[in-house]
Amino acid sequence: MQENTPVIFQEGKSYEFFLAWLNPNGQEPLGKYFEASVPIRKIYGRPEPQFKANLNPLSNAPQGKTILNPHMAGIVEWDKHEDAELFTGHPELSKIAKPLFDKAIQRIEWIHTQVMLK
Repeated sequence: MQENTPVIFQEGKSYEFFLAWLNPNGQEPLGKYFEASVPIRKIYGRPEPQFKANLNPLSNAPQGKTILNPHMAGIVEWDKHEDAELFTGHPELSKIAKPLFDKAIQRIEWIHTQVMLK
C-alpha cells in the first residue's frame, strides 16, 4: 500500500473494519491464508474485495482496560455485504484457508457497515 493515499468511501459499497491479534508465529500462516484465499476472493464482488487501508498500531499507544491494541487492523471494501457472507461461507475457504487463518489469528473483531455520505 502506498503512503498518504486517501481512502474513498462509496455509497452502496459494504465496508469491513477489523482488528486482529496474531498467535505467536502467526505471520507465516497468515501469509499462506491470504495466498490460499485469492482464488476464492476473486469469485465474489465486481470487483473482488479490496483492502483499502492497513492500520498500524502506534508503538507508544495508550494502554488500558478499555483500549484495544491489536497487532493489525484495516478496512476492506466489498461490492455488496452479501459477497462477504458468501466468501466466509464458501466450502473451499473452510477446507483450505480457514485452518491457516485459525493458526494465524488469536482474536479478530470486525464490523460490516455501509457508509452514509452527506
